[in-house]
Amino acid sequence: MVIDHLDVMIDVDSGLIEKVSISDPETLSELLETIQPLTPPTNLTQELENRGILTKTMAKFNNQIIGDYQRAYGKYLRRAYPEDATDRFMRAMFRDSLIEATQAYEGLLNESRMNVDKIVDKIDGIPSDAADALKALKIDDIKSIPADKIHESAEEVKLAWRPLSLEQKKEYLSLVRTFRANENVPPVPVIDVMWAGKKISTGHSGAKPIGSANVKIKNESNEND
Repeated sequence: MVIDHLDVMIDVDSGLIEKVSISDPETLSELLETIQPLTPPTNLTQELENRGILTKTMAKFNNQIIGDYQRAYGKYLRRAYPEDATDRFMRAMFRDSLIEATQAYEGLLNESRMNVDKIVDKIDGIPSDAADALKALKIDDIKSIPADKIHESAEEVKLAWRPLSLEQKKEYLSLVRTFRANENVPPVPVIDVMWAGKKISTGHSGAKPIGSANVKIKNESNEND
């Protein structure tokens, strides 16, 4: 998703949301249309509920927490920035809707540093200065960069790859995936969303089928037969 719409991701990263006038219906509509490919069809709470990981009650409380946070944030903005609180709030909501795409983008850039030398050598036409700058970012193990430093790590790659064309950047990110054991599984820690005792159904109910061996029929005479 991010690679296919990298031009949009770069525009968002460059301040697209901040540049749009939220109060202008036409530009707002254009913004929504532009970022739509990077917006997931459902939020994380809904996705976990759909998979049966969250119960309806748990999802309800989670949505309530989100709503409480948004209302509290809105109140804060109205006090701190009364002149443009609505614009600030809407921009925050748009950025929040892109958090998964942003994390995927920064994750790819950070991950690329493990094989950046091989990646750069596979792409034709990269300026020598950019190639040297990227190769200087090579790391041996992605675990050497803690989770709270991934954004900074990604920013270093963005700075180094500026001279690359859009197509070269797409090729760069696509090559990152080819070095994985499974190209769809990035080498990042998995978040355990399960709670103690929760089991995912495998499609087998565990119930025994009813058959002649399980059922005993009591023979009784019935005068009405």
